[in-house]
Amino acid sequence: MVFDEMLEKEAGIEILNLMAPKLMQWREDAKEKRLPSTKVEFLSKKIEALPIEGQSLLFGNYVFDLNSESMEILYEINDSDIHLVFFEHLLSEIMGIQEGERISDISMEKACKKALSRIADAPEMISFPERVARSFGKAVAAILIVGIISFGTALAVNAEFRDSVIRWFMEATKQYTLFRLENENELDSSELKKFIPSYIPERYHLYSRDVVTGFATYTYVDVNEDLLDVSICMPEANAYLNTEGMKKEVITINGQQAFLYHDGVHGSLATSIDGYALYVTGKASREDFIKIAENVVKK
Repeated sequence: MVFDEMLEKEAGIEILNLMAPKLMQWREDAKEKRLPSTKVEFLSKKIEALPIEGQSLLFGNYVFDLNSESMEILYEINDSDIHLVFFEHLLSEIMGIQEGERISDISMEKACKKALSRIADAPEMISFPERVARSFGKAVAAILIVGIISFGTALAVNAEFRDSVIRWFMEATKQYTLFRLENENELDSSELKKFIPSYIPERYHLYSRDVVTGFATYTYVDVNEDLLDVSICMPEANAYLNTEGMKKEVITINGQQAFLYHDGVHGSLATSIDGYALYVTGKASREDFIKIAENVVKK
C-alpha cells in the first residue's frame, strides 16, 4: 500500500501524528550530507518512484520555493511540513545516510530538478489521477506550481508550451490570501487599459475606472452600495484577497487556472488573462464570478 492510500485510513493518520515529533526533531538536529553527482542522479530516480504527494511536496519545496501554507492550499494536504519531512527521512534511509545525518538541501534541490526535468519530458510515464483531472482539467497543466507531475501530459506537448508557463504563488492568513502571478515573458503595462469587462451583473453600474502603473481596476456599485471590483494587473504584483470563511475551488476559466473563494454571498477570484493577473472581488453569485472572469476582453 502506497503512502497516500495509507493516509486515507484513520490508522495511517494516527501513525503519522505519532511519528511527527521524532521526524521534526530529526530534521532540526541532523547534519546535512552533500551527495556526489552520481548519488544525486540515483536520488533523483528514487524521487520519481515516490507517490504523487511526495513528489509534489519535494518539488514544491526544493524547486518552486513554496512555503508550507501555499503547499497545503495547492495540494490540499494538511500538515504539509510533517509529510515533507517523512519523505525526506525515507529518502535518507533509502540512500543509506548514517544516523544523525540527512541529505543536504543543495543535493535535494539538484535531485528534484533532475527528476522534474525528466518527468516533464516523458508524459507517457506520468499517471493522470482522475480526481485531479476532474477538478482542474488538462489545460491547467500550464501552471507548474500546482503539481506538475499530475499534469505532465499536457505540459510536455511541446517546448513552446513549456516556455510560456506562468506560476501562482500564494500565502494564506486567517482573513486574507496573498496572490502573486509570475510570468517569464516580458509584458507591456500599457496593454492593461485594453482589457475591459464585457459582462457585469445587471444590478451594478460603473462607479470608477482607474488605470495606473501596474494595474487597471473597474469598480461597480449597486443601489445598496455593494461593490464589485475587476482588476487586471501586471505579474509579480501582490494582491491580498479576502478569503475568510469562504469555500475554495480550483477551476479552469478560458483554459487558465482560477482560484475561486465564495461564502454564498461574497467572493474572490484569481486567474490570468494573456499572462496578466485577473482578480474579481465583491458581492455576486458564484456563477457571476465565473461569468465575469470569462468575459474580460481585450480591445
